[in-house]
Amino acid sequence: MLALPNIIPYNSQSVMLSAAIEKARRLVAELERQQAELEATPGNLPPDKLAEGKRIIANTLESARAALAALEAAARIAEDSSTENSS
Repeated sequence: MLALPNIIPYNSQSVMLSAAIEKARRLVAELERQQAELEATPGNLPPDKLAEGKRIIANTLESARAALAALEAAARIAEDSSTENSS
């Protein structure tokens, strides 16, 4: 596998990763809020449009959760790597 040069200092990477995790958490929370709102008050949407909206929100939420999990895993790996390197 081709190794890429480490052009961003670790501290900057850590800050960027932390910011990305926080943004992903906010996105997941907002999508969960919207999903709950749609379930509680569907409005006067035709059944087919309501089902489509629910499916879109569910798919988007699933993707956002997967992205958040990947970012959190990357943060754990980075932390483990920094701990090993400082030993």
